[in-house]
Amino acid sequence: MFESLEITEVIYDNDTVGTPDLRITENQQPCQHTGCVSVKNRKHRAAEVCLCLLCFLLLIAVRVLCVCFTNERKQLLTRISNLTEESKLRKDQQVEPLKWIYYNFRFYYISSEKKSWSDSRRDCQQKGADLVIVNKDGEQEFLQKVAETEYFWIGLINTEEGWKWINGTKTPTGSGTDNCAAVDTVGTPDLRITENQQPCQHTGSVSVKNKKHRAAEVCLCLLCFLLLIAIIVICVCFTNEKKQLLTRISNLTEESKLRKDQQVEPLKWIYYNFRFYYISSEKKSWSDSRRDCQQKGADLVIVNKDGEQEFLQNVAKNEYFWIGLINTEEGWKWINGTKTPTGSGTDNCAAVGAKANFRFSCDITQRYICQRIC
Repeated sequence: MFESLEITEVIYDNDTVGTPDLRITENQQPCQHTGCVSVKNRKHRAAEVCLCLLCFLLLIAVRVLCVCFTNERKQLLTRISNLTEESKLRKDQQVEPLKWIYYNFRFYYISSEKKSWSDSRRDCQQKGADLVIVNKDGEQEFLQKVAETEYFWIGLINTEEGWKWINGTKTPTGSGTDNCAAVDTVGTPDLRITENQQPCQHTGSVSVKNKKHRAAEVCLCLLCFLLLIAIIVICVCFTNEKKQLLTRISNLTEESKLRKDQQVEPLKWIYYNFRFYYISSEKKSWSDSRRDCQQKGADLVIVNKDGEQEFLQNVAKNEYFWIGLINTEEGWKWINGTKTPTGSGTDNCAAVGAKANFRFSCDITQRYICQRIC
């Protein structure tokens, strides 16, 4: 009876422990866990390799993004430079609107004064240009059309080496002794353990190595995070700059919408004070004139800017041109709905003349002026 109670007590004592005692006694060897340490080290190394590879890929991504955005930025800036180059002559155009002609992506200044070849070239250079060089298809025919019955100096001169354009390009010589040309209507360490090495001797350094691995992983993760932030910042910055450049290009190209019409009828479009004006050569009724302007992406001219009335009168000279002013039941109005003081007369449509605006019947035929605002 006594023995059985003792057994029961022992069993009861064992049950109160609840979990096995994993403390290592003096006779136990920690070498039994060296396999786990090796597996952990391999996991750490694998994580470090993956993080290094990720950092490398992120660095490549940053480099590629920088190169791509830089190239695109250069292309956009080049387009802006080309477009703004075409607008350098606007100051002269505002002063002498009827002398500058736009044709086939070039501006031509048609002089009204007569000068020698040297003085003519000097005057062109003072305007930021030079005497014309014929080096584009259709340019010779265009210049001959401008010349009509007169002669205009061009950038061709006879030198000791023969006839040359002012840019140095030679051209076949011709007969005669004159020296200047004009155009007319008639061209890592080994960390493997050997059999003799005791891994138990390195248990103290294993903990240090693990700490180093974790520190390396943290640093690599931080580096990856910073690289991701750098990629995001680069994308945002270049995207914003790209939008700004595209906006500038859009604003500049908006001024070039008339190029198709200008190439077909180069002498009918005039640029003045940031607006384009189409000077018709045909005579039509007021309604037909407005319809033709709208087909060209414009409308009959509205006078609402300083100096515009005088400019239109200068264009009209001794003729009459329909403008966007009409008499309605509510009185005289511009075609944009703006009212204007009425005057005497029963005619319902207005045309500009050399001295003022005049009233005519809307059914008679007149030349007309279209307007497009840049």
